[in-house]
Amino acid sequence: MTFHRRTFLAVFAALFLGAAPVVAATVVADEAVSGEFGNNPNQSAVFGKDVGTVIGGQKNNGDSDFLFFDGFEDGTTSLDFSFTNVGGNWGGLNLRIKDEAFKNKNDWWSLEFGASYDKISDSTPLKISFALDGYTGPLAVAVDFFNADFKNGNGVSYVITKSGGLPPSNAPAPIPLPAGLPLAATGLGALVLARRFRRKR
Repeated sequence: MTFHRRTFLAVFAALFLGAAPVVAATVVADEAVSGEFGNNPNQSAVFGKDVGTVIGGQKNNGDSDFLFFDGFEDGTTSLDFSFTNVGGNWGGLNLRIKDEAFKNKNDWWSLEFGASYDKISDSTPLKISFALDGYTGPLAVAVDFFNADFKNGNGVSYVITKSGGLPPSNAPAPIPLPAGLPLAATGLGALVLARRFRRKR
């Protein structure tokens, strides 16, 4: 039996590189219908467990984005919000979070989280972390925008990320090492020794 170099490389690649790693997807509002996430609960943008980052923003004063996360991977620790207002001198919003879909635009009962913010500017971004505490069920998120400085900026924008669970799509993924690696390495070594023994004969 001849032990070819190509065979060795193929086995090496299969053992050390493994299958392509699974990472969380990123969804941007530009990918939504008309480049905008749903403006009412009946048009909520729905995100699966594989989505790790959502990027969106304010279209105009009075705009709302309704987002629905249909569940979270085990190990997801929080849903983190970062609001910025590049170029703008002021901006505001309401943030509402429920564990079920919103019934209508004015559904404020009962919320898991609800707060209003009115001083989001270019120099004062807003960061909020919503702890999941082991919760893996659905969450509905409403972002109601108001009073933004569109003359100098493009309104308030946001990035929502999941902490824990799948690594984000832009993160380097660890190389998986299979459990049978020592045994496979021993087998490769035996093949190399057998080849050398046959050459000497």
